[in-house]
Amino acid sequence: MRKFNSVLMLLVIVGLAGCSSENPDSPVAKRKHVFKAMLASKEVLYKMASGQKPYDPKIATEQAKLLVSLSTKPWPWFAAETQATGKTSAKDNVWSQKALFQEKITRFEQEAQALAAVAGTTDFNTYKMAYRRLEDSCASCHKTFRDF
Repeated sequence: MRKFNSVLMLLVIVGLAGCSSENPDSPVAKRKHVFKAMLASKEVLYKMASGQKPYDPKIATEQAKLLVSLSTKPWPWFAAETQATGKTSAKDNVWSQKALFQEKITRFEQEAQALAAVAGTTDFNTYKMAYRRLEDSCASCHKTFRDF
């Protein structure tokens, strides 16, 4: 009986896990995938900027370039027809305040490029300030357009 209950519990857990997963081809899943990749890159950059890890210009350059390449990827997945699809943290004003959302996107992309331009420098303070501006651009957009 114990074995049966264990097997039954396992089947229930697996079944529930399957119900909660979203379609990996959905716009929400696609943009989440890109944002997770951005976050992984930003975590490496943050740890160096905050002094948690030693500053390594080579790693900073690699990660900043990766972030630049990702910086343009999620935005098409915010098209008007994606507004009501999937579980998302995006607020409705992403779609109702398109011009402001685009301004925030442009600022983020510019700050990512600016960080990449200085990431290889031996001047840690220059790197740290560029990272701070990038982080500020993220926070500004999230404050306006993301539910936490």
